[in-house]
Amino acid sequence: MKQLARGILRLAGLDVYRARGGVFLCPRPRAGEAADPKAFPSPLRLNLGCGNKRLEGHFNIDIVATPATDLACDITRLPMFADGTAEEIRLEAVYEHLFRHERLAAIREWFRVLKPGGRLRVDWIPDFDAVAGRYVRREPGLLGPEFDLEEVYRFTHGDPVAWNAPEQIHKDLFTRASVERELREAGYVIESIENALFADEKFSVNLNVVARKPE
Repeated sequence: MKQLARGILRLAGLDVYRARGGVFLCPRPRAGEAADPKAFPSPLRLNLGCGNKRLEGHFNIDIVATPATDLACDITRLPMFADGTAEEIRLEAVYEHLFRHERLAAIREWFRVLKPGGRLRVDWIPDFDAVAGRYVRREPGLLGPEFDLEEVYRFTHGDPVAWNAPEQIHKDLFTRASVERELREAGYVIESIENALFADEKFSVNLNVVARKPE
């Protein structure tokens, strides 16, 4: 019965899968009216959620047009790119700003756009295990002598203020295991996942991930 229901949903263009928090229905990744490939650089490397930071050698995309963007659009849906056209997709301090249902659909959309062997690089995902560990052990903080609840809040919620909320709010919590699981379930092979120092931070409470679309 479950297989029949899944089959009907797939015919309707939906995927169903379980994750922390329940069962999710998301649109199946599919190419829309792909633009002329000549409209984009070759080789194609995408920098998604670029904000005001332009990454040279990449096609920079954000939902808001800024001096850094080559294209303003929703990074979770990329119908302008045909299947298997990007060598690399990068996100820096973006993953945590997507709602879970958006993110789980988006990683499948990015998988569609990547070439076989292409890589997804996701940097600076707050690692809840590392954040909670520092808090429980009362270790030194980034802002003060102790990693207190205020410092936990900056990683779990993003420390939004009036001018950047709600976009700045972090929409989910992550651990190494949860990130690995959702990427593998979307078809990726994990090449590396490691704790990394962000900017001038004194300790590693973020995860950097490199995942590959199989050949």
